[in-house]
Amino acid sequence: MKKLTITCLILFFSFLAFSQKSYENPIALNLKNLDLDNFKKVVIDKNKFDDTVSVTARVNSNTILYAKIVLSEKAALLGIWLNYNADKWLFMKKAIIKIGNQKFDFDLEKTKRTVVSGNYVNESCLIIPSEEFYRAILNADPKETDITIRFSGDYIRDKPVSRSYIKKLQYVLNAYELLLDSSQ
Repeated sequence: MKKLTITCLILFFSFLAFSQKSYENPIALNLKNLDLDNFKKVVIDKNKFDDTVSVTARVNSNTILYAKIVLSEKAALLGIWLNYNADKWLFMKKAIIKIGNQKFDFDLEKTKRTVVSGNYVNESCLIIPSEEFYRAILNADPKETDITIRFSGDYIRDKPVSRSYIKKLQYVLNAYELLLDSSQ
């Protein structure tokens, strides 16, 4: 069952990656020759059932923005998740992420909605970052750059991304940079 789930996840990532015009082809890798010790301040999870590796930073269920890389022999796929947690449904359809003075718009067509407990709900959506969005996060100075997400649906909610989570995003994006360098 886990292998089927991971395979579906990889196919889903592949579909999203190729459906986004601004996203480049996934990176081809040789996982056996990849030195995972070079990846600093990230969590590496090796799945022994399907030979995939995931790279992310330590986050909790309330994290509103986080990055994850899924690695296989065929590709390294970068995805960024948006999470909205509250006591009532937003039914989010759009998000605007403001990084300093730059704004990035996202249509959130494939939003997953779950009841976490009692009247506490979670809405989450995977986005595939454009090169410009990716670089804006990577180059943001966590001490000086504010990142805010505007979730839009039945109503609008603005949520700031904490400085510590900006750094965690950058840890994963730096790992992705190492993958880019190692694939060439």
